[in-house]
Amino acid sequence: MEEVFNSFFGGGFGFGGARRQDPNAPQRGDDLRLDIEIEFEEAVFGLTKEIKIDHLETCSSCGGTGAKNGSKPETCRNCGGSGRIQQTTRTVLGHFTQIVTCPACHGKGTVINNPCPDCKGAGRKETEKKLEVKIPAGVDNGSKMRLSHEGDAGTNGGISGDLYIVIHVKPSKYYQRDDINVFTKLEVTPAQAALGDSIKIRTLDGESTVNIPAGIQHGGTIKIKGAGIPHIAKPSLRGDHIVVISIKIPERLSNEEKILYKKLYDLQSEKKDSVKERLKGVFK
Repeated sequence: MEEVFNSFFGGGFGFGGARRQDPNAPQRGDDLRLDIEIEFEEAVFGLTKEIKIDHLETCSSCGGTGAKNGSKPETCRNCGGSGRIQQTTRTVLGHFTQIVTCPACHGKGTVINNPCPDCKGAGRKETEKKLEVKIPAGVDNGSKMRLSHEGDAGTNGGISGDLYIVIHVKPSKYYQRDDINVFTKLEVTPAQAALGDSIKIRTLDGESTVNIPAGIQHGGTIKIKGAGIPHIAKPSLRGDHIVVISIKIPERLSNEEKILYKKLYDLQSEKKDSVKERLKGVFK
């Protein structure tokens, strides 16, 4: 309870000093986020992509000290190098004394009288850098990658933060993804569905021939094993390519097609009537 109280009131009122972080201690740099967009096929097979990021880098001119080359930070005269000063406040209840962070050096104990012209005394400056990122095969929309120590540089010798890359995959007009499987739609004619056929289709690995079994129904599927998306943790393991059959009914028929469809209709009607007659005989 004492720690919470002191933290809120700045460590005064005679309860002892609040815990504070040493401003001269090594501080880790901030993490950064970068969003990138890739094509569907690039997500399937992976790629190496060059990226550019703006980040804070340790100033090469001053080595991160913030002081101009040939000079160095000097002891703060306001606090004598301690980074803290004693402050007395007069209130209706009397005089209260507390120890506060030195406003001149912000607790560092040193000040920079001759700041580095490159970083303006900050010790870090914003710089654009290029990185080659290897995106593994099988990444999905929203996948995240972490590049250690590629974020903002730390201060006082602290390590750099990390860079988080968020991947956005453009949707495909041809493929529909479900985990490591892909689905495509294949339109066939009623004759192809009834008699069966062999048709060339596009797959992730190129052109391939699928055999449509005779009598396949609308919505039926044909599976091409191992032609899907690689598993991101086990690239040798791939999903399947599922072909969904869509039977397309022609909107316009030629006279010859009308005659053939009429003949087929009559044959199917005769077949139905024959079945009905046999059933009547069974239940008579």
